[in-house]
Formats: sequence, structure tokens, C-alpha cells
Amino acid sequence: MVTTKVISATNTVVTVSEAQKWLGDITYDDEIIEMLIEAVTLAIEHKIGRKLRRETWQRMLPHRFPITIRESGIVSLTSLQYYDTESVLQTIEASTYDLEIAHGTLVVLPKKEFPSVSVDVYRNYPWLATFETGFADAVPADLKVAMLSYISTIYTNRECEVVGSGIVKLTLPASFDLLLARYRVWSL
Repeated sequence: MVTTKVISATNTVVTVSEAQKWLGDITYDDEIIEMLIEAVTLAIEHKIGRKLRRETWQRMLPHRFPITIRESGIVSLTSLQYYDTESVLQTIEASTYDLEIAHGTLVVLPKKEFPSVSVDVYRNYPWLATFETGFADAVPADLKVAMLSYISTIYTNRECEVVGSGIVKLTLPASFDLLLARYRVWSL
């Protein structure tokens, strides 16, 4: 399955002014704080296994029913397309299917039989799904607090502590993992 990012996130989870207030009303270092916000956003997304910001993706899917997309943090299906028997890309009307979204899995449930698709040696993935990931509304407050704590730790301790024979260690607040725990996607 080929997955492509169509629209990257343009918003930030926390603003520079929120981070400045958290850091004690610092009114300078905007560029450094912006860089830390982006770095911490990516680190938390990696740690919890899901996107924080809204992004749009496309994925080619095999000809298998039910059509299923497994992507942590998936919030909506914006379009479902297929290659017809003439290999022309067609769009399925949203009114012809229902969706079930739970635990990082989206399942497309047809209300009626879907049209024939082009499946041959050259086109094993005749379905093209466009979907959104990230939080549907605002990012929850506890994730923002975790981000601000992480930003504060890195900003305050720009140089990591050297422990023993060259082991580099950055200690995050104990509350950090607790704040992230309920959003983490665990894979089996």
C-alpha cells in the first residue's frame, strides 16, 4: 500500500506566545521557541504513535472487502475513489457507504454493491482513499501541558547532562509520560 501526504499540517499545537508564558514571560528567542515547538511536536507524535495536527493523506488500497484503513489518529474519510474497468479514476458518492472509525481503524461499509474495479497485473491497488489524521478539534489540554513541559525542559537545559562515561541524558518531568499515556497507540 502506498501512502502519500497530500496536505501537511500548517498549524501548531502550542503557539510561541503560549510557550513564552510557560517559560516565564520570555519575550525573546522566538526562532528558538518555534524550532522547539516543531521538534517537540514530532517527538510526541512519534512517542504516542499518532498525529497531533490535522493532515490529509492518500492511500492506495487492495481490492478487498471490507475496505479498511488502519492509521492511528484517523478522524475522517474525505473521498473514496476507484479505477473502473477502463482504468479511469472514479469517485464513490459518500451517500453510498457508511463509516466506522474506532481505535485507529476506518472501515467502509457499502450500503449497496460497489461498481466493478480494474484489477489486473498492473493494478493490484484499485482503491484510492483520501483521509485526515490528527485531532478533530483542538488538541486536548493534557497533551498541550506535556508539550509545554517538554519545551521548557529542553529550553532550560540546552546542554544534556553527561552521566558516567559519556552517556547523554535529558531528564523529563515525571508527569510527562503520565500526560501522554492515554493517547498512546499500542501495537500488537
